[in-house]
Amino acid sequence: MSVPPQTLPSLVPVPADWETPTASGPEAAGSGDTGQRRTPRPVGFALGGLGGFNNYLGGALASAIDCDLQPALISCSSGAVVWAGDYLQAIHTPDLSREQRAAGLRAAAEQAATRSNIQPRDFRIANDAIIGLVGLPGLCRPLWPQYFLNLFWPPSLKTLTQRPSEVAWANDIADRLLPAAWAVPTRSATEITKLAETLNQTTAEPGKAIGIVFNAYDPNRGEELLFVNRAAVPWLDLARTRVARDGTTPRIKYRAINDTAVQAALRLFAYGFDWKVWDPVDQIERVLVDGAYHRQVILKELHEFELIFSVRPLNEKYKTTLPNNSLGSLTLQTEMWLNGSYDAQIGAINFMNSLIANNPDVPLTVNGRPAHPVTVVPVEIKTTYGVFDYFIETLASYDDGKIQALQGFARHGLGPR
Repeated sequence: MSVPPQTLPSLVPVPADWETPTASGPEAAGSGDTGQRRTPRPVGFALGGLGGFNNYLGGALASAIDCDLQPALISCSSGAVVWAGDYLQAIHTPDLSREQRAAGLRAAAEQAATRSNIQPRDFRIANDAIIGLVGLPGLCRPLWPQYFLNLFWPPSLKTLTQRPSEVAWANDIADRLLPAAWAVPTRSATEITKLAETLNQTTAEPGKAIGIVFNAYDPNRGEELLFVNRAAVPWLDLARTRVARDGTTPRIKYRAINDTAVQAALRLFAYGFDWKVWDPVDQIERVLVDGAYHRQVILKELHEFELIFSVRPLNEKYKTTLPNNSLGSLTLQTEMWLNGSYDAQIGAINFMNSLIANNPDVPLTVNGRPAHPVTVVPVEIKTTYGVFDYFIETLASYDDGKIQALQGFARHGLGPR
């Protein structure tokens, strides 16, 4: 233990009493009032965040409100974490009509669009340039003073002593001209604390809390951290995932939601890799980044649900002409990268579905529970955006998310009444 835990922001373990049996989770599903409309078993939502297109997720959640469809658990990443908080705040605010709750989400989408659209759409390049120069109010700002100071900072001892020297100096110049950290987050501590409290739903009525799970990634150790609230634990069966079948420690670690967890989930590459947290469970320092870089959609953990709506502002297909320039190639590369982790999870679910279908007389189990077919309903955006669209939220993507989600719900008998 190289650093006392009090000197770093700290993660928190999942309390032991959260793992005691409760009146929620798979065992209770389908019995009594689950709060789900016209579903024999509860449904799960998997939301994938992506900078500049998170309004799409807000539109889908507004459709869930319009349809009186409340999930038992929401998994989310990156900006989807913020939208999950907005959704929970809307549905748990007393004395609001369904229309008022949905209107609250649209107001949040309008605020996001206003904040990122400084110039009219016809001046998109100028808009991007302005955001690069001044940042997004309330979210992040560029590190211009530090950038210019860094240009004249003396070279490090590593640069002076490393061999071959020409490689060391090339890296030193790249560190100065193209630093990894070129922005800093500016969300207030009050906002982070409020979001963590909302996600934990400490004020929700008994039995009304929705499970929440979101992620961050530790690149040094190749480990993903999943942050959960109490309502999520019965669905995830944490006790069976602490040790892998071969006796090794799994590469997925569970921790409880707190302020530090929320900060980690929103930690972009643009903020650099100097931000460290203390993990009291493993007694180590961690450098954490936004989990969407590793796994945009947290899907396989929702296997207890028979029906999952997977909402992401991305499509399996590249919905425009293939690139003619390097910036377009970066967009295609990003989409393929994000689809990779998604496809792997879909493949695992489809494999299990195939085993169940082809072995009807075999009592298959997953984590000690009877296996069942899982239907994943993709609610995917119907267009491909370019590199100049990142960080630029629009109401058009919100409306698109609302339409696509309504169609997905309706296909499974869960559309508006």
